[in-house]
Amino acid sequence: MKRQIFHFCCNDTIAEIQSSFSHFFPSLDINFFSTNEKAHSNNDWVMLSPEVKISDISPYGQDGCIELNDRITLSDLENSIHDHLKLHVEISPHVSKQTFMSKPFFLL
Repeated sequence: MKRQIFHFCCNDTIAEIQSSFSHFFPSLDINFFSTNEKAHSNNDWVMLSPEVKISDISPYGQDGCIELNDRITLSDLENSIHDHLKLHVEISPHVSKQTFMSKPFFLL
């Protein structure tokens, strides 16, 4: 991978950051979770809606940029974004409906 810079801004919505991220990593999804709340008593994270503006939910977040190179790991990327935006971030392989539905699924 040639040197590229992933920019994000606190005035962006989650959807805008997800869209920008997908330009660099089309086979990965990035999701954001609230660090202030838990959905259930089993400590599940609460996934934030794509329409949410980062500055509305993370007042201490900062604009940032991350240099993407061949040595950066997904964990490094998640941690860097967390450090800037003060939100829990998870990056995972993109799963399309077509991929999911293309294989038979049986319940026993």
